[in-house]
This record gives sequence, structure tokens and C-alpha cells, in this order.
Amino acid sequence: MFKDLDLEAHPGLLKLLKEGETLEDFLKQSKDKILIRWFNYHLERSELDHDPITNLGKDVADGTAYTVLLNQLDKSRCDATGLEDDEDTRCQKVLDNAEEIGATKFLTTPHEITCGNKRLNMLFTASIYNAKPGLEDVDEREAYAKIINYALKDDPICAPDVPINPDDDSLFESLDNGIVLWYMLRDV
Repeated sequence: MFKDLDLEAHPGLLKLLKEGETLEDFLKQSKDKILIRWFNYHLERSELDHDPITNLGKDVADGTAYTVLLNQLDKSRCDATGLEDDEDTRCQKVLDNAEEIGATKFLTTPHEITCGNKRLNMLFTASIYNAKPGLEDVDEREAYAKIINYALKDDPICAPDVPINPDDDSLFESLDNGIVLWYMLRDV
């Protein structure tokens, strides 16, 4: 469920770094903290008003945060009319909208959201992330340069030949001496 919650699968996760935060610090976080940061990233960008969440239990139990998230991820398939409904109806719409965008059906009843079970909601949120992360607008050259620089930061042989410059005309120009590739293949 969490296999796609990494930089290789989704370089767009770099968008979740806070100002001044290192990639290393970001990657040390637990999967649920990364999911919460992803969730809040979309809540902040939504036209609909919702406070950030701090957990995947009581903060999402009424379904409003999920409604805003799903609407932000796919406005054409996930409307926000559930915000006007009672809690059970809203949560049923959340389940329907999640299924509409291709999320795995972990939860089957509105009660499974409203009970505030953190583990169930973490799986449900991961399923939504896997179906539609909404992090596509990332400069791939810059993202891969950051990832490779992070991978090489502790290697005394490669460190002088790095960093890779994302402003090069081609990422391959940064790889032309083969040291980066050697380092990456060495551990395979």
C-alpha cells in the first residue's frame, strides 16, 4: 500500500518539503506523517476552506477533509456537495468519490470513516494517494538532481564531482563522467 510513497515512484513528493527542510529530514518521517503532509498540501491549494489536519483519526472522521481532498484531486469526478450533507451521507459520498478515481476499496461503510480509526484511515488515504497523488507538475530534472545528490552526499569518492546541476541542458551532461552511475550500480 505504501510502495508508491517514495521519491522514485513520485518525484513530485519533493513539493512537500518545507522551506529549509532537507530531503534527508523529509525521508526520515513515518509514512503516516508524509501522508498527512500530502493531504495538507492539497487542502492548502483547494478553493474550499478547510483547516490542516494533524492526524488521520478524529481530524478526518466527519468526512469534510476527505471531501475537500477528493475535490481538489479531481473536480470533474468528485464534487463538494457532501459538505452540505449530514455526516453519514457525506462519508458515503467520500467512499463513492474515492472509488470513482480508482482508490482501492478499503472502507465499505460511512461508519468506518466516522469511527476515526487511524489505521483504517491511513490505509484509505494511502489508497487515494496511490490512485491520484496530484503531484504531477514537478520539474523532473530538478527532482532527479535532488534525489541523486541526496544519494551521493555521503560518498567520499563521488562527493567532489557532485552536485548535479538541474540547470544543465540535459541531466545526462551531469552524468557524463560516469561516477554517478558507478555509485548507483555499485550498490545493486
